[in-house]
Amino acid sequence: EQVRMEKKKQGTARGKPFSVDTRPTKIMVVGSLTRDIGVEASLFDLVDNSIDAARETIFKGNRGGKTVELPKSYAGFKVTLTFSGTSCSVADNCGGIEVEHLKTMVLRFGEQSKHSMGIGVFGLGLNRAMFKLGRVSHLKTDTGLQRAELVLNVEEYLRSEDWNLPAEEFESTGTVGTSIEIAQLPEDIASMFS
Repeated sequence: EQVRMEKKKQGTARGKPFSVDTRPTKIMVVGSLTRDIGVEASLFDLVDNSIDAARETIFKGNRGGKTVELPKSYAGFKVTLTFSGTSCSVADNCGGIEVEHLKTMVLRFGEQSKHSMGIGVFGLGLNRAMFKLGRVSHLKTDTGLQRAELVLNVEEYLRSEDWNLPAEEFESTGTVGTSIEIAQLPEDIASMFS
């Protein structure tokens, strides 16, 4: 009888609640993103982002038109890849990134891609490429209405507790496009680009 009473007391007694931290570490997230992706796939992700931006620009230009099929032509759009032993870059004239999108979704881990008919599912390509290809990335983007820049220093980012990246907004230059220069390449990647 006394054992039954003890069990009853234990079942109704409430302990002091506390939270258990399940946040991932940045090193784990970045390592998971980049572990199984090659250099070629990383570059493809960057080019794919430019193609998605060009398609969105075309769709915006056809406000009354259908967006259920791929554009028949991407004439006028350009993506340029540049390689050296110290850096690589991808530059395009495909629409730029809106400041609000840069703030809230473009580099957010696991954010659902908003591109119509894009092949990226979770918007991870840009993150994967910048973390995989080099230690410092400089992103510059201009929509023709607004311009922004950010620098991702991987070492500093991984040391920081903050998951946000500092960026700056400027007046548009009127030249639409995005460029990403990735520097301080790991030796194996630098030798591929030499």
